[in-house]
Amino acid sequence: MEGLQVHALQLFWSLGLWLLLHEAVYVLLGMLRRRTLICWSIGPLGATTTYLREPRRGFLLMQLLVPAALAALFLHVILFEEMAPPILHLPDGLLAQLLVVLISVIVTSGIRLLLLLRDWRYPLWGEARLLRSVAWCRGTGAVMYFTACGRAFVRERFQATPREFLQTV
Repeated sequence: MEGLQVHALQLFWSLGLWLLLHEAVYVLLGMLRRRTLICWSIGPLGATTTYLREPRRGFLLMQLLVPAALAALFLHVILFEEMAPPILHLPDGLLAQLLVVLISVIVTSGIRLLLLLRDWRYPLWGEARLLRSVAWCRGTGAVMYFTACGRAFVRERFQATPREFLQTV
């Protein structure tokens, strides 16, 4: 077996597309079911959305697993099925391919799984959910955007504009 050859630029773009696919499918699935989006943010740990109501557990599990499966499939195709993969001479056995899929699922959905389990164990509603979400996003350095529904919610519940609300949290 020859040594591995890495095409760095192609690998960089492939991994960027891989993460973008995962985040886009995750956010789109969330927007499909939940109608009252309060705010969304983009940060180093991905995209985060905050809704007024929490959907059922089955939908949350589907929202976690479908993007992870699509991202794993995309990574598998890029590394093992493409004519000119970004990393040449990768082992192509079944164990290596399963390992790539497993690593993909852990990297893309590991943190979200832990947060989902935390939410199921310690559920929060209403203002408390919004405060926790905003504090998490601010702590990770994410940039937040409020929707019209979110601006009205913050104005009604906290008597503040979104900017004032973010400064106090």
